[in-house]
Amino acid sequence: GLLDTACCVAVLPASNDLEQLTGWLLQARSLLANARQALAFAAFAGVLMELLLVFSDWAGLPPPLSPGQTLQSALFLVPMLALPLVLGPIDPRDKKQMVGKRDERLAGMGREALRLVWRGLP
Repeated sequence: GLLDTACCVAVLPASNDLEQLTGWLLQARSLLANARQALAFAAFAGVLMELLLVFSDWAGLPPPLSPGQTLQSALFLVPMLALPLVLGPIDPRDKKQMVGKRDERLAGMGREALRLVWRGLP
């Protein structure tokens, strides 16, 4: 309705500069892709910490991390390590990439997680 139109007009630059709008869209796409990578990294790190605790309990060993260390890792260390992924540079491929359907992106999550694991290995 009228309110939707007013919101769009307020967001567009006064001169309707298409190049500036395209730059904003490119930055938004890149930020979204980087945020997805950071969330995948944080989720994978959380799963690995849980598996470490479960396997140590299963093997009858004492926990490798104290509860305070686990909390510190989950709340501070993992987000600090994921922050550079969010603040990464703009990927020029995002400009040419078409927005796909949601189910196509979900199908590639396994590949994305594996790529993050390989990228994190020394």
